Amino acid sequence: MTRKFREGVGCFERGAPAGEKIFNDGGGRADAFRLAFSKHDGGTHNGPLGYSIRSLYFDSWNDGDFFGKVDGLELRRKIRLRIYSPSAKTAKLEMKQKEGPYQKKRSLTMGREDAQALIQGKYEVLLNYEEPFAAECYGLMQMEQYRPRTIVEYRRKAFIAKENRIRITLDRDIIATESCINLFSAPVPGAGSVLCSAGGEVQRVSAQLHQKSDQRG
Repeated sequence: MTRKFREGVGCFERGAPAGEKIFNDGGGRADAFRLAFSKHDGGTHNGPLGYSIRSLYFDSWNDGDFFGKVDGLELRRKIRLRIYSPSAKTAKLEMKQKEGPYQKKRSLTMGREDAQALIQGKYEVLLNYEEPFAAECYGLMQMEQYRPRTIVEYRRKAFIAKENRIRITLDRDIIATESCINLFSAPVPGAGSVLCSAGGEVQRVSAQLHQKSDQRG
């Protein structure tokens, strides 16, 4: 369930991820978050200006994951390749699964060439990895005929509350395209205008318990 703030008017939207809030605040609420969560997440990618995230989302032949999200199904998933720079030597293949109020995210670090092969539909590259998660993704993506669908890119700042290790992320400058599936292109050709920007526009805030492993969001 997501609460949207539009100049002080709130409404609930069905089917949005639990634990996420979207607000239009002109910077006021963002400043309040920065005071409460003044400590930057000291992760590899995070810096004073935040860090860039680019994800290529895959979906089945009938867009089952997309419609599962739209319909608010209790059991649903999404599969993506994620990088933090177009020059990255590796990419993360991630699967996020939701079962009612519970969420699980698993990931596999792939070499750049293997990630590019995966984008081209050569899912057999997953068999080069020993992790059971790789074999699971291979079977699922082959059986359901997964194909790359869209690229989403944005800039993120992450904060951690020192008292309880709650992690807050602020996302901005969100762009997306369905006309390019080259994850490593710089910049992404065919990307639309900024969907969400800083300074009075819409920002996404998600709160989650901080964990040391795989918590870049």
